[in-house]
Amino acid sequence: SDETRRRRSILGLPMLPADHRFCLFWRMAMVLFDLTFTAFWVPVNVAFCVAHYGDIHHPCTRTDLAGGSIYMMNVLMNLQMSVVVVNGMQ
Repeated sequence: SDETRRRRSILGLPMLPADHRFCLFWRMAMVLFDLTFTAFWVPVNVAFCVAHYGDIHHPCTRTDLAGGSIYMMNVLMNLQMSVVVVNGMQ
């Protein structure tokens, strides 16, 4: 029946429930990545790596590219995960 089939995302893949173990792991991993990358690496990069900005052979640019790739992967993963929206805690 239609009720037992999993819903599909924008990409046509099955959606993961909001309380699925992988969803919880992914969201916690992204919180930790965001706290470390945004809070520590970005300010250090802005302070000390401006002279080599855009040079792919420099480690600062490589880590920025890696961090941006992880954020892009997060956007794509979030299209596959359900979200529970509650209004008024009912």
